[in-house]
Amino acid sequence: MVTVQAALQTIEQYGGNLDMTTGELNILSKALEKEELKRAVNILKEAGPDKVKAAKKLPYINQKGVLVIPFDSEPRYHWWAGGQTILETLRGLKASLEIIAMYVPGGAA
Repeated sequence: MVTVQAALQTIEQYGGNLDMTTGELNILSKALEKEELKRAVNILKEAGPDKVKAAKKLPYINQKGVLVIPFDSEPRYHWWAGGQTILETLRGLKASLEIIAMYVPGGAA
């Protein structure tokens, strides 16, 4: 089962964007030919705006292994503003040691 957060990541992977203020989903029509993207859009529609909004505010690791911390996420994830450390966020996301090593000198020691 694909989660709302995974559906949002799929949409971003194809260059799409969901405007949370208007609820407008912007995707190139050519990209909508992809079945994976169609499924992701349907998951968001079924979940409804409240669940989508909540999922969009959570940190995640994208397909390329990059940690994404949305600016509108809870302040506890904002390491740059005195929130928890990147290591704590990565551990909460169950990141691999390889990904942790990309962000934390000395890894998870």
